[in-house]
Amino acid sequence: MRLATTTGDLQRLCSSHAEAVRAFEGSGFKHIDLNLYRDALPGGLFLRDDWMDGIKEVSRAGEALGFDFVQSHAPSINTMSPGFDMDFGVKIMEHTVETCAYLGIPCTVFHTGFRPDVTYPDGRAAYYEENFAFIRRLFPVLERTGVNLLIENTCTKNMGTQYFPITGEDMKDFVQTLNHPNVHCCWDTGHANIQGIDQYHDILAMGDDLCAVHVHDNHGITDDHIIPLTGTTDFDAILRGLIDAGFRGCFTFECDHLFNPLNSWPNYRRQLFTDGSAKLTDVTLPLLRQAQALLYALGCHMLASYGIPVE
Repeated sequence: MRLATTTGDLQRLCSSHAEAVRAFEGSGFKHIDLNLYRDALPGGLFLRDDWMDGIKEVSRAGEALGFDFVQSHAPSINTMSPGFDMDFGVKIMEHTVETCAYLGIPCTVFHTGFRPDVTYPDGRAAYYEENFAFIRRLFPVLERTGVNLLIENTCTKNMGTQYFPITGEDMKDFVQTLNHPNVHCCWDTGHANIQGIDQYHDILAMGDDLCAVHVHDNHGITDDHIIPLTGTTDFDAILRGLIDAGFRGCFTFECDHLFNPLNSWPNYRRQLFTDGSAKLTDVTLPLLRQAQALLYALGCHMLASYGIPVE
């Protein structure tokens, strides 16, 4: 199984995606998840006319260091938000899919839209109708490139009752109802741990539609995105589920809170002095890079414990 991690772990201390890619040199990782989560926000790459230049720089950085790109995370947009510009959303997602095609990435993870008045579980029909209408507009670029769009599960602690894919059955129902060969599932282990569900059962429930997994930990209270085996997640159940489901995707870490920077959601650090004199607002990039080497060693240990070769 390929062991991967996300550029999102290092982006806050890097000036570009390419710099974040280069920062993984020496970590052990060779497979990279390109995190595009902030690229539709002000200052984001996809708001620039020369956005493809930034992606070409990513490609050069990966090629120079022998990395390959195995997943991406799509930008943060909420297609059900009142007044949302659907044409803008389609353009952003087309850029995302074209980025994947250029870098040879087979799939991008996408958060479905939500709205407070469309609630789980009774609002299923409206939720599906509005999300399907947007996703169908992406069918041409998905079909032309062969890139897969993967929906992601969440938890009620993060989203209340305004989001539908929570359990494995929810995920399977969504993609089977939409019924398109380029739309499948990404399972987030941290979100599932907060929800307190049986991850072995839910992984099996998705079956062949499970194409990616986000691996991180928490203490079952908030979405901490910490290193596995430092929280309460049952990773034995997850690994057994992946094996029994015949999972063929990547074991992809998403641990952007290896260290907790100041004023970072969801756990805000206490501050006695708020005059701007704090020296420990974050760690340095070299320290984060050392932490990534530890994360890689942990991933190798986790997979090897179940006899899974690390590619």
